[in-house]
Amino acid sequence: MIKTLSAHEFVTDFEGIRPGSFTRPALLAIFDYLESLEEETGDLIEFDPIAICCDFTEYADLEEYQKDTGDDDPEIFLELDGDAFLTYGW
Repeated sequence: MIKTLSAHEFVTDFEGIRPGSFTRPALLAIFDYLESLEEETGDLIEFDPIAICCDFTEYADLEEYQKDTGDDDPEIFLELDGDAFLTYGW
């Protein structure tokens, strides 16, 4: 059984299950990324907030990322407003 979520539903449902895990801009970036991934691959992605929390990390800036990981060149990231960004690793 599949239910298609709008960006608003994705953010609202996510915040209801995992409040405070990501900022609203980060959740919208994740939604856009996952939606694009579905279109590219033709595969539907299950709405799983726990897995999303495991796959994505939001950082305020590159310095915070470097301090956390020791990596000075994030391999894959989504830029958010300002200097904040998300990393994801699957």
